[in-house]
Amino acid sequence: MIAFCGVVLTVLGLNYMKHAGQGEWQPWRMRASRAAPWALAFLSWAFGQGLQVIGLWLAPESVVATVANGSTFINAVVASHLFGEPFSLRPPAHGGLSTWLCGWDLLAVVLLTAGASLVVVSAPSLDVESYTAAEEARLILGRPFGVAVGVSVAAGASAAARIIGERGERESGRLPTSPQLGLAFGALAGVTGALSFTATKLWLLLANSSLAGRTGEAFLHPVGWASLIVAGGTTLGNMVALFSGMATQEALVVIPAYYIVQTVLTAVQELALFSLYPDLLLQPDECVLFLVGIALCVWGVSATGHRTPPADAGARPAQLLDGGDPRWSLESLDELRSGECGAGGPGAAAVAAMAVAATSAQSTTRAESAGASVSREPPKPGAQTSR
Repeated sequence: MIAFCGVVLTVLGLNYMKHAGQGEWQPWRMRASRAAPWALAFLSWAFGQGLQVIGLWLAPESVVATVANGSTFINAVVASHLFGEPFSLRPPAHGGLSTWLCGWDLLAVVLLTAGASLVVVSAPSLDVESYTAAEEARLILGRPFGVAVGVSVAAGASAAARIIGERGERESGRLPTSPQLGLAFGALAGVTGALSFTATKLWLLLANSSLAGRTGEAFLHPVGWASLIVAGGTTLGNMVALFSGMATQEALVVIPAYYIVQTVLTAVQELALFSLYPDLLLQPDECVLFLVGIALCVWGVSATGHRTPPADAGARPAQLLDGGDPRWSLESLDELRSGECGAGGPGAAAVAAMAVAATSAQSTTRAESAGASVSREPPKPGAQTSR
């Protein structure tokens, strides 16, 4: 119950930070009227994170991770209500088999939640409640854990490269809103979250040993300090990736990707760190469920990546009248207005308004340019001019 309350507060905090920031995630760049609500939402997120850590200390990791996977449903309700992000409950009427399998949001959420839950439930759990510093040092230096951490870091680097590359291609430095970028931000936050989760788990195991033996290793031994430093650094990276992703991308993409990647990588890192792979391989039914869970997660991520990109929230009608964003053309607005956002969908009215604004803006611009060209045209030979 503690972990569930933490998940609810975390999701609410993330969404209300997005709502208060309105495209900005750094509070020192916000007006006071927006910075105060953002700070309250941040406190909700931080308190929720703390409750999840307490739940991790009191309950098995599988229970906490399974509860955390329910965040995808909570986030779907909150994001749809706050931002009007379209959430399709059924497959589209048009399209082929691939559209039916990957073209609706409810299926993606169910797949992600079921897949991550299967991964956590089928993975062998650690029965040991404490480790000494020497035991943890031996586990950390083991080859399986090094491979798992290397894979996690490579995945995070790939997501970061995708984000940096997209930003570098934009002269303004402003990122567009797309499912692929949302997945990249969510994956980067999930990788850093999983590393923070594992480092925190190591420190808690060492703290249990210190409290039982009254040795103080958790606070005096280099392993304890290293665990805290890694946990703090990856938590900071998690915050930057998550907050900036939520500010520029859809919450219905970022948060599910974040929680699912974090859950799966945490399970993989635990299997490698505590040498639990042999236990998994010795149980064929559990091994099959684990692989099925991974496959469902991949399917769910693919379905999330097939969401139709929404209208860019940064291109307001006022900006369009002042020159606008070059990405907004009449053709793209007509396509969105004609059905990509869904007839009668939450964003249909806004898209229609922006389309009208863009049409009038471009018509006015064309008229002004035509008038300017006429006024600049030199008089023809023999033509009479008024004195």
